[in-house]
Amino acid sequence: MIYRVLGPLELRDRSGAPVGISGDQLRSLLSVLLARAGSWVELDTLIDALWGEAPPASARRGVKHKIWQLRQVLTHTGTEAAVEGRPGAYRLVIGRGELDSRVFTDAIASARTEQARGDHAAAVETFTRALDLWRGEPFASLGGTAVDFAAPEAARLTELRWDARDGLTEALLALDRTSEAIGILRACLSEDPLREPLWCRLMEALHRADRRAEALNAFAHARRVLVDELGMEPGPDMRRLHERILLTEDEEPTAEATTQRSANFLPPEVSDFTGRGDELRDLRLRAATHTGEGTVPLVVVVDGTVGVGKTSFALHAAHLLAGEFPDAQLHVDLRGHRTGRGSGVTDALRTLLDALGTPSIADGQDARTAQWRARMAGRRAIVLLDDVTDVDQVRALLPASGSCLVLVTSRHRLSGLDGAHTITLSPMPESDSVALLSRVLDDERARDTAALAGIAAKCGHLPLAVRVAGNRLRRHRQWTLEQFADRLAANPLDELRTDDIEVAARIEASYLRLDDPAQRMFRLLGVCPVPEVDTLAAAALAGVREQDAERLLERLAEVHLVSGSGRYRMPELVRSYAGVAARRDESGRRRKAAIDRVLDFYLHATTAVADRLDRESTHRVRDRGRTALTLPDVHTRKQARTWLAAEHPNVVAAQHYAAEHGQRTHAKRLAELIAVLAPLCAIQEAAPIERGRFVLPGRYGATGSVAAAAAVLAAAAAGTASSGPTNWFDADARGGTESSGEQAPSGQDSAPAGPAIDAPVAAEPEPVPVAPPVVAPPPAAPPAAPPAQEAKSPVTQQINSQLRTATKPVAQKPAPVTTQQPVRRTVNPQSFIDAGIAAGTQWYDWRR
Repeated sequence: MIYRVLGPLELRDRSGAPVGISGDQLRSLLSVLLARAGSWVELDTLIDALWGEAPPASARRGVKHKIWQLRQVLTHTGTEAAVEGRPGAYRLVIGRGELDSRVFTDAIASARTEQARGDHAAAVETFTRALDLWRGEPFASLGGTAVDFAAPEAARLTELRWDARDGLTEALLALDRTSEAIGILRACLSEDPLREPLWCRLMEALHRADRRAEALNAFAHARRVLVDELGMEPGPDMRRLHERILLTEDEEPTAEATTQRSANFLPPEVSDFTGRGDELRDLRLRAATHTGEGTVPLVVVVDGTVGVGKTSFALHAAHLLAGEFPDAQLHVDLRGHRTGRGSGVTDALRTLLDALGTPSIADGQDARTAQWRARMAGRRAIVLLDDVTDVDQVRALLPASGSCLVLVTSRHRLSGLDGAHTITLSPMPESDSVALLSRVLDDERARDTAALAGIAAKCGHLPLAVRVAGNRLRRHRQWTLEQFADRLAANPLDELRTDDIEVAARIEASYLRLDDPAQRMFRLLGVCPVPEVDTLAAAALAGVREQDAERLLERLAEVHLVSGSGRYRMPELVRSYAGVAARRDESGRRRKAAIDRVLDFYLHATTAVADRLDRESTHRVRDRGRTALTLPDVHTRKQARTWLAAEHPNVVAAQHYAAEHGQRTHAKRLAELIAVLAPLCAIQEAAPIERGRFVLPGRYGATGSVAAAAAVLAAAAAGTASSGPTNWFDADARGGTESSGEQAPSGQDSAPAGPAIDAPVAAEPEPVPVAPPVVAPPPAAPPAAPPAQEAKSPVTQQINSQLRTATKPVAQKPAPVTTQQPVRRTVNPQSFIDAGIAAGTQWYDWRR
């Protein structure tokens, strides 16, 4: 299937024949999915796109029906499983070369790479082929409210088109094909006469073609348009170009001037650079709006965690902006995190001066800095300082020219650098990381986007790890994607290494630069049983004061080994290395003590919260012991709910860890607390359980359904394990009967507000064999007809099934009487919680 969005929406099959899409809503649905191709689009977003602010009551069913229609259309063309679904969201899976906007974006990246290599002829061909894909405005035929949802993607593509036109004219001028460049520039300016860089390019092209009068006339026209439309004079670039054209220079340029104009010492960028469109637009906007006056350059710091692609991004940006800083493009690697000694500032100054053709005759750092700044005065240049470790390095290398752009890459937060702008790179979105992996892999296996998404996720969506994974797969073509995913899940750091790149070594370089207390905190976070910690949990983990834990966590955050502020989380690959370091450098006794402190913290903290929320319901599970750990301040119910909303996933994770590692006391107590707290959780205001039903009002997410089902089942576990009729499912003990919830009819996709999950009913106990009676038994009565069974929802049946699986009969000695005794059943709370999670997820799928 070929999807065309660079103009009115069109679909074509593999043979090129058009495929009809009937109905405005179906076209709108497809357009929104294409605008976010490869990414999950929430059901609510689709409803808003199709119906706006006043959707009908049947909107959810309507979207599902439209999805079914779209699948039918795509299936008839031989496109299988193109629309994937999960609870509450859908996504359109696009193969390589199937979406014209992606083909266009990839072509622009390839053309820029060819330009950077100096192959301008190939760049012209690639730019032209990319621009030929356009048939009009993106998503031009889209109407209604769906226009707003496709608008961001349309704006991004339109800006890329302008960038492609600019790149094409730049390549044409490099080949001295000035007439073609002038024609394209005039056409562009007729569409948007306010683009000042295009006026500069047109003036330059006319001047090169010895059409000096036309170049001056272009300046006059541009100035008139800018003054009339915006009330502003042309910028410094256009004014300088105008002055240069006015001057009549008959002499040949000097060798020194030629060196200045051709000093491009940027390394080549990676050929498979993918994504980062928002960050690039931010950087280009800052460069375009920088005044360029005075002696303060524009400084942009690019930071982020290990392997997030800081150098690749900075190089790509520097190549893109090279035309706007024509005097020089310089690069120096300070090797702050490489093996061996990093480059000093003095060595870096020598490298920069040599690149400018100026011999470094001065001795000492201060003298060379003065020579460097004098050489750069008044120049428009890009200076890329790669792998910096501290602010002092940057300060010593800053040129004293306001018309320079200084790009700095660092794993550290260089917060002490006055006036600098910071771009923090995060892991890539799933769609970009899958696209990158597909480009690196470049074989038929790249068609399986779902498997690629799984591998990219195991790489933490880090460009470095994704590239290493792609290179490993390309080298071992006999591996299937599933085989490599299994290997990656088992030993991620062992698999993510090649002959010259090792992800673990990159992480280790940052780890070794930490002081001893920070290294210890880093290691313990690698074995922490919960995925995210606050300062109190970290203090318990390390056995330190809360203030010290906060300081250590901020130290780790400064070098991007953890993310967040107030609540901290490790990237998965960093966590894997931290676990390896903990097992290597921490004894088993110290690791166990740290984990026990965390489990104790969550047990006591959750008990305190439960006591604050509902003292009446928590008297059975209230902890009677004392602890020296610092617990959260929960003096009000609001504070308790706030803590519970943030920590509920951690409490469940701690309980699972305790159950899986044989820590029975923690597992049992935490299971009891989960049972009590889930109905009180602030994530959703769940009504209490009443007569065998657990009522959940309104709309809620998958996390809520899981919590609800886990609460019901864990409560059953806790109640059965204790004495007395406290089991929430024990209707007979309360003198009541099970009350069935309202069920959705077969084939109906929605249920009324306030859905009810039917409580699972234990299986009828089998009679225990007893001794035969002394007297003859009376004649057997005819068997009674079995009572009518009320229809159960699919999820009720699943919960009942998993409830029976989670229980086991305990053999009892036959009583010395002739009456039958019921079989007692013991339950494992962990089995109930696991069953609840599975059943809750299935209930959510059915409910959606």
